Amino acid sequence: MKKITLTAIVLFAIGTSLFAQYPTSIKQLKGVSENTDYYPYLKYLVDTAGIYVPLKDFTFTPDAGCTKTVWAKTTCDVVFNISEDIENYVSLTLLPKNKQEDLVATLLYNFRPQNFFEPKEFELKETLPFTDVKETDDLHFTLSYLQTRNIIWGSSATTFSPNEIISKKDFNNFCDKSLGMNMSNTEGDFTNAELVKVFAMYFKHQIGLIKDAIKEEENKK
Repeated sequence: MKKITLTAIVLFAIGTSLFAQYPTSIKQLKGVSENTDYYPYLKYLVDTAGIYVPLKDFTFTPDAGCTKTVWAKTTCDVVFNISEDIENYVSLTLLPKNKQEDLVATLLYNFRPQNFFEPKEFELKETLPFTDVKETDDLHFTLSYLQTRNIIWGSSATTFSPNEIISKKDFNNFCDKSLGMNMSNTEGDFTNAELVKVFAMYFKHQIGLIKDAIKEEENKK
């Protein structure tokens, strides 16, 4: 077992090989039209939430089926950024240091996906059960991060199938189990545009609740 700090995670995640795949502004994206229903959600994720939706050649294909790889990397970033935002927002309060630490711990627990907990350090599993994801793949780190939080599924006990298109039914099961959300339509493939919409709504809702909880704690002074 290996102890990995959040600082190490950040340094790993924004390494040169990974960072090159990620847009930091919606203006960098190709294939994006403002006259679409997904645009405001994508803009929120990329420009406001800082979520790095993994793309090839910075091209967003809204109607393409969402692969397991895109789901995993986006999920990892959403979960990580919510945890980081909790710490950042609490650090801006005038609460005493010990109160800030207690509040961060409480919020990390209360606003976790189901069966999810984000301690300051965690035990990173050094091996994955999936034979189709090599340790040298950047996806290996992503899946290890998710696996320690029980936010993961494979095609079988030993395969992840990185390029497999996720069905709406499977994604709805993930949402119901881990995010406490349900999709109204569960027929057909889950698209990149739908991924953006779901995670933008989830992230914005969670951040709103977190800010309210922090404000409530400040008003207790």
